[in-house]
Amino acid sequence: DEKVLDFICFNGAQIPEAEIAKRLRLKPGTVSYSLKKMLREKTILGYRYRVNYARLGLTTMAWILLKIRLAKVDSFELIDTLLKFPQVHVASFITGEFDLAIKVIERDVASIDSFARKISQEFSDSIESSEILLVTKSYKAHNIIPKEFSCLRSFDETDFKILDSRMSNPNKDIAGVASELGLHRNTVSKRWKNFWKENVLVKKTPVVNPLYYAKLRIALKAIVLIDAVPETCEGIIKKLVSMDEVHELN
Repeated sequence: DEKVLDFICFNGAQIPEAEIAKRLRLKPGTVSYSLKKMLREKTILGYRYRVNYARLGLTTMAWILLKIRLAKVDSFELIDTLLKFPQVHVASFITGEFDLAIKVIERDVASIDSFARKISQEFSDSIESSEILLVTKSYKAHNIIPKEFSCLRSFDETDFKILDSRMSNPNKDIAGVASELGLHRNTVSKRWKNFWKENVLVKKTPVVNPLYYAKLRIALKAIVLIDAVPETCEGIIKKLVSMDEVHELN
């Protein structure tokens, strides 16, 4: 079970079971049984899709660091509130000068700045100060090296409805999405396959029960800021990208 779980956490559960079996040198039936067993025993709580938002026109990412008035605010309640904003994709407690880091994805720098100002004003009683770390280039995301695309096609309202439907409930199948949206099953199936082909969807990852993180040898997650000498950046990036422990590098 640990071997299969480790594989899909790093490579994604979108890979067919037969291919997983081949790479791990296991029988397909063994992989299938293991995945069903982990779902049944709540080792895996479900799945979620990782999206390349740049392909949808949301091309700008930033980490906003927040210093919280800890004596005046319930930090967990603040995180829950911030995560309700569609721009916020990650919220984590951190050590150091700041207390909270949120990952924000928007259309441009102006939108990032506007959002940072908005939350600073809206939560002025809770947030003492903030700092924006703008991401200029992403070298690795979700343990995957991003692909370069020379052109983008336009996504219509139906595309976004299909994506939103399955993102909100990853366990919903194609037939369920088609029924919910009043679309033909073939329409949903074709567009969903195109999301994978066009790198809109990059990975399907398991939601692992926190009680089982020890099985993955994960005891701590960290955001590491590196102040590198410019001429050494290329070498540092190359080494960090190759490390399995590094899931995201910007």
